[in-house]
Amino acid sequence: MSYEEGQRRLLNLFDEAESDFSVESDSDIEIDNVSKRSYESETEQELDAQDEVVEESTETAEYESEGKRQYFTGKDGTKWSIMPERSNVRTRSENIIREKQGVKKMGQNAKTVIECWQLFFTDEMLHEIVIHTNSQINLRREQCQNSHAKKYVMFDITVTELKAFICLLYLSGRLRSNKLNLKDLWRSDGSGVEIFRTTMTQQFLISVHSKCLAIR
Repeated sequence: MSYEEGQRRLLNLFDEAESDFSVESDSDIEIDNVSKRSYESETEQELDAQDEVVEESTETAEYESEGKRQYFTGKDGTKWSIMPERSNVRTRSENIIREKQGVKKMGQNAKTVIECWQLFFTDEMLHEIVIHTNSQINLRREQCQNSHAKKYVMFDITVTELKAFICLLYLSGRLRSNKLNLKDLWRSDGSGVEIFRTTMTQQFLISVHSKCLAIR
């Protein structure tokens, strides 16, 4: 078969297929368009309804999650929420912190532990404690009949000795020795704590702590 014959055969097949094809009427096309628009409108309504259901369910879920919010409760009864507050909610006026962040001016120059501690216990406070403690020691000394105790135990303390006494209290708490016998801390057989017996005698600490310390 030549090229020209092949082209003529294709044209004949195309004409036959075009004659068999029936063109739809304008009314049928209009009905189809109406049906298509009706279907699209119904679909849009269904989608809108689904969106409303999703929005309602979302709002309900948020409300339920807020109602079932869990908390950590502190020893003083303070409740700490596990989940953070929503960022799109306005903060209450009583919860707004207006103070500047950071250390206040009086504590900006404190660099060591001692300097920070002295911000809470000033020299004036320590001197006041020493004055009243020594007054109590004098009263005990006058009532005491033991000359040895008067000489080696019941003597006035200084600010330095008061600081050493407070330091031993801190250290005792750090070592969790509140349930130990006081003698165990002063033992010299290797089971005690060396810093206790090198700082002051056990009798002096007992005298200051249980009888003479007037911190009121």
